[in-house]
Amino acid sequence: GILQNDRDTSTQQFPGQPANFTNLSNNKGFAAGYTAVLSSTLTNRFVYGFTRQGFENSSAAASQPFVSFRTIDDLFGTGRSFRRISPVHNFVDDVNWVKGNHSWQFGLNERFITNSSVNFANSFARAVTNKAWLASARPLRPVGATSAGDHAMAALLGLVTQGTANYNYDHTGKSLPVGAPIVRDFAASEHEYYAQDTWRVKPNLTLTMGLRYSLYSPPYEKSGNQVRPSISLGDWFQLRGRNAAAGIPSNAAPRITFDLAGPANGKPGFYDWDKNNFAPRFAFAYSPDWKTGFISKLTGGAGNTVIRGGYAIVYDRIGASLATTFDRTNAFGLGTQLTNPSGILTANNTPRFTGLNTIPSSILLPNPGTGFPATPGADFAITAAIDDTVRTPYSEQMDFSIQRQLPHNFTIEAAYVGRLGKHILVNNDLAMPVNLVDKQSGMDYFTAANLLLNYHNVGSVPKIPYWENIFPGLATSTLSATQGAWNVFSPEAGFGPDYTTALQRVDQLCIPACSKFGPYAFFNDQYSNLNAWSSIMPTWYHAGQFLVRKRFSAGTQFDLNYTWSKSEDWASVVERNGLFTGSVWNAWNPWLRKAVSDYDVTHNLNFNGVAELPIGKGRWLGKDMPGWGNAILGGWQLSGIWRWTSGLPTYIGNGFQFPTNWEFTGAASAISSVPGVQTSRLPAGPNLFADPAAAFAAFSTTRPGFVGNRNILRGDGFFSIDMGLAKSWQMPYNEKHQLQFRWEVFNLTNSTRFDVNTASGDMDNPNSFGRYTSTLTQPRVMQFGLRYQF
Repeated sequence: GILQNDRDTSTQQFPGQPANFTNLSNNKGFAAGYTAVLSSTLTNRFVYGFTRQGFENSSAAASQPFVSFRTIDDLFGTGRSFRRISPVHNFVDDVNWVKGNHSWQFGLNERFITNSSVNFANSFARAVTNKAWLASARPLRPVGATSAGDHAMAALLGLVTQGTANYNYDHTGKSLPVGAPIVRDFAASEHEYYAQDTWRVKPNLTLTMGLRYSLYSPPYEKSGNQVRPSISLGDWFQLRGRNAAAGIPSNAAPRITFDLAGPANGKPGFYDWDKNNFAPRFAFAYSPDWKTGFISKLTGGAGNTVIRGGYAIVYDRIGASLATTFDRTNAFGLGTQLTNPSGILTANNTPRFTGLNTIPSSILLPNPGTGFPATPGADFAITAAIDDTVRTPYSEQMDFSIQRQLPHNFTIEAAYVGRLGKHILVNNDLAMPVNLVDKQSGMDYFTAANLLLNYHNVGSVPKIPYWENIFPGLATSTLSATQGAWNVFSPEAGFGPDYTTALQRVDQLCIPACSKFGPYAFFNDQYSNLNAWSSIMPTWYHAGQFLVRKRFSAGTQFDLNYTWSKSEDWASVVERNGLFTGSVWNAWNPWLRKAVSDYDVTHNLNFNGVAELPIGKGRWLGKDMPGWGNAILGGWQLSGIWRWTSGLPTYIGNGFQFPTNWEFTGAASAISSVPGVQTSRLPAGPNLFADPAAAFAAFSTTRPGFVGNRNILRGDGFFSIDMGLAKSWQMPYNEKHQLQFRWEVFNLTNSTRFDVNTASGDMDNPNSFGRYTSTLTQPRVMQFGLRYQF
């Protein structure tokens, strides 16, 4: 399936919600089952469960085309009406059989999922004043201005640069009228079977071994309103990469064509079945029973120490989530979205804004017609898809712990917990410009571009074989081909640091000349970005956990726990985060984006406890207190939660510059030692840095082939103390009646910690660099309660 989007660095292009836009949800479910005792050692338990999730957005305003102004909130709501209903039928059966020292378990779990939707999101055309669609935005800037105000200038001048036409059909080829909803009825099934043996080897040693098999169907559209590329998108991507390494241009790759797919059409779905999902599991629990010697003192004797460990493979269930993601599928031939190519219009010939609901016809591409197979034209589209070579993601989970009981109801525990993800889903640009190799010199594009950028004036640029061999047409009577390339790519004279736009000039537009292979030697003419969920990402999580616990006794109980951990990945996203989020930025080298996860917290310390104050009749203080005094001073209980963490990571954005990928800007690059992060109260407001100017100077825009430095900064950690004071009175006329008073304080110290994810940090905004706009913590809040129980 294919989805359409715009070249954008934000996750929400149309912010805000109109007053007459309503959100409704209707969720329900029930379960029924039985347990059959077949013998004293054999039981069977069966459960049937049903859940139904319903969600609806209703908008009366968004029933016509809209022109939006990029980076500016819309005056009126542009949200489209949408409804989704997802019933799930779940059948679970478990058999338990005890034989000697073995406890066997067998079972199955069958789930049948439907995802029905009615969606108006792509029932109308749309347009936007998008400066990125211009051949060049520089004429928009006043003298001395930066690119930060380009979008505002495009809106001010009314430059309607980008238009998207929507043409919808059913699987028979019948055209749907403009404004008609897109109706889809997706389904998926999930089948799981397991066997497990818990073997009590000795009274103090238990082994658990099991195997689980999972089989998950690809999601499919029940009525046949589904298409699939005629060539595997994953194989097509790999072919483009192999060709480029061999010096074969991108335009040699086959064109992508779509045909009907899914069981209703007698064909495969979005991707093929993955039938190799075997998940072994192993665990042990051992309680040493040494009775003499030093080691017995260390373990505390029999029953006071437990050593546990385990290993398991766990598979993710992705079919239902991908069905949800792609229930708005706009696959060419069913829901054809056509956006006018970028880089063609200029500030002089762009049509002007004439009304919020009037889209200039000149930027709307015509209806290409219906019928299958359907082949997109050279539209240079920005779209999204599913990589059909996707495999079921899974994780290897490991843990090892030692727990020791101590006198006076204390327990201590130390544990290692690890999780290694394999084939995790991540967004990957399958149509990214190739890193084309020059067979004569053996040099690739990224290397040649970076060599070119080492020079700061055209006269100092020597001949670089790559540019001379691949782009001979850039040479003039006074310039070598390399010097001609420098005039296109350099920040001083060309389009740098927006290096993908520079590449587009010479590869798509042939300005001033194309390569020797003709247009689209690097880009693909059908897609400038084909963002797909691909199961290619590994993830890593390792943690040491330490716990001190006191069970309730002598009027007190508490937990003190500390976790020291590290989580790493390429992108911290899941399917519900949506398309065009968390891409790897460089599809040819996704490992460049490996860093600590967006949610990584190195240190996490937590204390929670309850204590009865030792005041009152029979207590340490006031044990002979009279009844009236005990009613006032006795029986108070103090509770609290104290939490401290180290800071979340972040990075500096590259600004509205696209060094490596046509759709994603990536991170800026650190060029010197980054000043230490220190939240400071500066005249302009709280800031991530003590010296924002020095911090800004430590970064530079990123070069071609690179993705910058992800998550190299840490913001404030979280800190909060919540406390509660409570007392209860039994009523003298009935001991079953009770009156309770509570005084609770949240963020007792009124501490402020700032949210690093809201710090302004990109290369386009030096004046607000590092400035915070939101906090992690909330101001101190007190609440009082009086409750009567009977």
